[in-house]
Amino acid sequence: MPVDISLLLKIAESLREFVETLDQSKLSKRERLKTALLSVMIAANETRAYLAGMKDKRQSKPEIEMRLSSLWTKASVELMEFDPDLAGICRRAGESWSEPREWRYADINNVKRLLRVVSQRVERLMQQ
Repeated sequence: MPVDISLLLKIAESLREFVETLDQSKLSKRERLKTALLSVMIAANETRAYLAGMKDKRQSKPEIEMRLSSLWTKASVELMEFDPDLAGICRRAGESWSEPREWRYADINNVKRLLRVVSQRVERLMQQ
């Protein structure tokens, strides 16, 4: 029975397209992960800078806190497909920054602990 070369060529072309689609999907997912990690790192770095600038003033700055709320919220949405637990932490951070308040030392220490946890989780995701 003769082999239909045109059929084999069509099968080979379909396989090639399928492999290209898989490669693009993997690349796209990797790019989304990089974007999500960058968002978390920006939120964390801006939070650290805000806390460092506060020193002993303990006065809230609503305009900066609203920006931090937006950064953390954006990061939570981008992280959802990669690390739902970390996305939840970021979401709660976004919610807490949206509530103006006078700062206490305990608040600052809690945020610093949260930043350490976030940094550890980001490090793990970066190794994937």
